[in-house]
Amino acid sequence: MSNVKRRRTALPVFSGKTAWDLLDFITWVIQGEPKRYDQGDWMKLVEQGYSSDFVAEQMPSCGTIGCVAGWVDLLVTGRPTIVKVDLFADDTMTRARRILGLTKDQAGKLFPSNALSVVRERLHVRSYGADGEHIITPGDTAYAELGVLHIREFMLAHEKKLKRTLVKRGIK
Repeated sequence: MSNVKRRRTALPVFSGKTAWDLLDFITWVIQGEPKRYDQGDWMKLVEQGYSSDFVAEQMPSCGTIGCVAGWVDLLVTGRPTIVKVDLFADDTMTRARRILGLTKDQAGKLFPSNALSVVRERLHVRSYGADGEHIITPGDTAYAELGVLHIREFMLAHEKKLKRTLVKRGIK
C-alpha cells in the first residue's frame, strides 16, 4: 500500500436561516460530492493524511462523511457529537432534531439509518446485482441521489413548517 495524500478542501459553510434552507443546503452538499453521504453513519472524520489508496478513494476531499442528522449537526454546531445508544438521548439525532425544530416522529422519518431502504423498496430499485454484489452503496452517485430524493420528499411533506422554522444555532 502506498501512502496517499490528497489536497483537502474546506467543509461547506451553511449561512441560511431556516430549516428548509439547511436541508436544501445538505442536498447540495450531497449532490456536489456523493462520497460525503452515508445514511448509515452519523459522521466520519478523517485526519490530515490517508493511510492507503483504498481509504483515499473512499473519502471525499473534505474528509467528512455523514448522514442527514450528522450533516445538520456539523454544519450548524461546527462539531460532531458522540452517539449514545439511546436514540433519543442527547446525541446527534436529538441535536439535529432540535436544530431543525422537528418532533420525534418527524425526526424518525428523516433520520433513520434504513431510510434509503424504504425509498428503494417503494421505487423498486434493486440494491444487489444478479451475482449478489451491491450495486448501490454509500459513496455512489445512485446512493446519493436516493438520499437527496428522501430529503426532498421529507421537505415537501413538511414545507410550511420547515420554511417558517429558524435554525436553532445554540444547541449543545
